[in-house]
Amino acid sequence: IIGSVNRFIVPPLPPPPPNFGKDNEDEDWERKPYRGSIKSYPIFVKNKTNDTLNVGYGEFIPLLIEARDSLGNWKPIQEPYIYFCGTGLTNYYLPPEQIIITSCKLFEGDYETKMRVVFGFDKITRSNEFRGKMNYEQFDESEERFY
Repeated sequence: IIGSVNRFIVPPLPPPPPNFGKDNEDEDWERKPYRGSIKSYPIFVKNKTNDTLNVGYGEFIPLLIEARDSLGNWKPIQEPYIYFCGTGLTNYYLPPEQIIITSCKLFEGDYETKMRVVFGFDKITRSNEFRGKMNYEQFDESEERFY
């Protein structure tokens, strides 16, 4: 388990005003680490082909978490981030036999099920399955929008 990757460096918080803690003793003034406080699994993606692959662009690797619903169907539980066209973003390429490392958020909730990570460009490349928890309502809130 790792902290989530945060693409922005969060500047240090200023110290609290004098006497602030007296009225707000539950306040957490502990500074959050750069890597974030959201628990995540590390994701390793290896290019097992003989070709260099386009695996992302901008600051985005198109991975989407799917989970099994109560009927056993795989459904997305996240909405993918999609850039609009004409952004001029740089592509990420993965040479043969090389890896990229990213993260997969660990959800919390009362529904435990099997999950997997799906690569968004082809929707065919899938990770190994793993156990995870989520709120069942995430199935209704997510819709697959990779084009």
